[in-house]
Amino acid sequence: MSVRAVGLVPGLRGYIGVDLILDEHAPGVSVVEINPRLTTSYVGLRAALGQNLMAALFQPGPSGFSISGQVARVGFTPSGKVSRG
Repeated sequence: MSVRAVGLVPGLRGYIGVDLILDEHAPGVSVVEINPRLTTSYVGLRAALGQNLMAALFQPGPSGFSISGQVARVGFTPSGKVSRG
């Protein structure tokens, strides 16, 4: 869904953030906003994976870009800080 939504916005290049709503009581995904920059989601994903995603992207291993390790559950405090658990 987010890939299709981004494809509808002409001229986007580079890092793109897509804000989504997933509702367990309703089918499908709702796209709320498309941002032409990294967003808070990147911060949460980096914390969940426990590694620098940009380094992994720009310095791929022998088999290409890969992410390894455990994925932690993270959230955000009302002040915007990442919280684990």
